[in-house]
Amino acid sequence: MLSLDDPAWATFDGGYRTPYDVSKPLQQLESGAVQRDAVWEELVEELHHQQDVGIASYAAVPHLVCICRQKNWIDWKVFALVGWIEDARHLEDNPPLPDWLEADYKTAIHDLFLFGAENADGTWDRELSFSFLIIAAFAMNFVTHGRLLNHFSDQAEADEILKNLKR
Repeated sequence: MLSLDDPAWATFDGGYRTPYDVSKPLQQLESGAVQRDAVWEELVEELHHQQDVGIASYAAVPHLVCICRQKNWIDWKVFALVGWIEDARHLEDNPPLPDWLEADYKTAIHDLFLFGAENADGTWDRELSFSFLIIAAFAMNFVTHGRLLNHFSDQAEADEILKNLKR
């Protein structure tokens, strides 16, 4: 995993296809020095923009998962953001996952799945449950299913699809 103080972070593009040094908010999350919701808002905005992602988005995933596990955060936002990035990674317009990052990135998705599975219980709300299912699909290499779950997570959309399947 790329160290958060590596100068390469400043050269990676985020979701807007412009350089975005995601190491700074990741360090803030790791240290607990800031309000988590404010950092999440920035990360969601900068790492995934209208299904556009960049190398900063991919490089952030192992750190996000590591921080989430270390702090025992069972938060739908972690699962959702990683799921959105993984979904977007499979679109032709986005950059390929760099070779130097591939092992850490894929391990992180699998680790997030295991973390969720180990902590799943009957108290999870719909957002957390659904975002976990998306990660589960991606972790088990059911890419098409993960992408479908990601795009049809809205209840009304799901109801409409099911209605059409009954015909």
